[in-house]
Amino acid sequence: MPTKTKTKRKQTDVQSISISVKNDVDVMDKPIVVSFPSGIPEGLVVEGGDGRGKEGDNDAMKPQFVWKKMRESKSSSGGGRSLMGTDDTCIFQSQSALRATDDDRLTKLCVGIYDKQTGQVVVHEAAAGGNVFAMHQSVKSYQDTSNEQNTTRLSALEQRDLLFASFGSYKKQKVLRSQKANLIDVNMVVGAGDAMQDAFKHQKLSESNKKAIEEAKHGNKVDAVESAHEEARRRFLPPFNADAEEPHLVYDARDIGNDITWAQVTRVVDACMKKDDMDFTTSLLSRGRWSDSVKGLVEMIPKQAPHAKHQLKCAVLLNHLIKFHNEIARKDFVRGPDQEVAKFFRLSTEVCSAFLENFTTSMTNKGGIEGFKASKQNKDKCLVHVLLLYMMAHGRSMSVGNIRPVADDVKLELKDAGNLLRAAGCTVTTKKISSGTAMSSALNVPLKFPNAKRGGRAP
Repeated sequence: MPTKTKTKRKQTDVQSISISVKNDVDVMDKPIVVSFPSGIPEGLVVEGGDGRGKEGDNDAMKPQFVWKKMRESKSSSGGGRSLMGTDDTCIFQSQSALRATDDDRLTKLCVGIYDKQTGQVVVHEAAAGGNVFAMHQSVKSYQDTSNEQNTTRLSALEQRDLLFASFGSYKKQKVLRSQKANLIDVNMVVGAGDAMQDAFKHQKLSESNKKAIEEAKHGNKVDAVESAHEEARRRFLPPFNADAEEPHLVYDARDIGNDITWAQVTRVVDACMKKDDMDFTTSLLSRGRWSDSVKGLVEMIPKQAPHAKHQLKCAVLLNHLIKFHNEIARKDFVRGPDQEVAKFFRLSTEVCSAFLENFTTSMTNKGGIEGFKASKQNKDKCLVHVLLLYMMAHGRSMSVGNIRPVADDVKLELKDAGNLLRAAGCTVTTKKISSGTAMSSALNVPLKFPNAKRGGRAP
C-alpha cells in the first residue's frame, strides 16, 4: 500500500484590517471610474510578453482626459458631469446626465484604497454619484453623417432602447437610463489588467488626503471632533485659502456663484463703466431693485479707484443674493423648476440656478409638486455668503466699519451676524453710536477659525 505523508501547515500571521467610509465633500476628491467597452486604448496597454502588447517600447500617446460640469442648455438645470479624452487617433466621451440629488439608483460603485502601513481600507464613492463612465470611442478622421440605422443588425434589446429613445416618454427614458447605468461589465472593469492600477497611480490626491496620510505616517493622532468640524465648515463657508498671506486672497467672489453668473455680472459692470461718472451710477442703479445697503455702497465706490471694477462686481452680485435670500426666507417651499422660480424672484435664470444649487435642496412635496426647499442651515449659509460679499465690496482690506445696513436688509440681528462672521474667521467689535449700536468686522491673516465646541459631560 502506498504510504500517506502528512504535510504540516505553516502558521501565517493574522492581520486585522479596519474599513471606513469617506464622504468626499469636494467633487474633485472622488475617484473617477471608467470602462472602455470598445477595448483599452493603445496608449494604456502595458507592454510585455503577456499577450496584451508587443515587445519593446510603446510609442502611442496616452489619452488626455478633461473632467467638467455639464450644462446642456439655458433652460436645463444641468448638474451632470462629462468626461472626454483624446489620443492620436480616437476620441473618448462619456457623461452622467443626472445630478447627484436626482439620482434614484439603489446600487452605486465605490472604490476602496488599502494602506499597508495603517492597515486601513478607505472606501470612496465614485464620482457622479457612484457612476461608471463607459467611454464611447470614435475615430477623429471619421464622422458619420448618415441618420439612418440598420435595425436588422441590432438585437431585440437594442431595438427596444432605440424605440423608446425616439418615441418613449421622458419618464420611461429616465428609467431606462438608470437601468443602463447600473449595468457593470466586470470584464471591462477588472480585466483591464494594469490599466486601472496605472490610472490610480497617476491620480492626484487632495490636500486634505495628503495631510491625513502624512499624519498617519508619523503616528500623529487625528482629532475626530476637529476633523468633523473642519468638514462641516467647508460645507458651510465659501471655498477658502487657509494659507493666504493677504485678506482679499482668502475668499473669492467667483466661488459664491459660478462662472456663468460672474460673466453676467461682468458684462453689466463693463457696459455701465463706459459712461461718465454721473451716468455710470445712474445707469447701474436703474437696473432693477436695489437694497439700501448696496445702493449706498455703489454710490460710495469711486469709479477711478484701482480695484473699483471688482468692488462693483461684488456689489451687483450681493444685490442679487440679498434679493434671493429675502424670497427664500419667507417661504418653506418654492414650487416649480428653476426657470419659473427665476421669474418669480425677478432674477436671471443663470443667477437663480446657481443660487438654488448652492443654498437649496430640490425635492418633491407630499402633493407631488416639484420645487426647492431651504433648510435653516441653508439659510444661514446664504447669510454668511451675504456678509462676506459685503466685506469684499468694501475693498481688498476686507474691513467694514459697520455691518448694520446689510444686516437690516436681510432682517438679521447683530448678535447673529457676529456669530456668522466669527465662524468665517473674522473678528467683530461692537460699539455704541448716536443712532444705536454698530458692529465692525475685519478679516485678518493668517486665517484662524474658532475652536470646535465640545459637549459637556452628561450628569
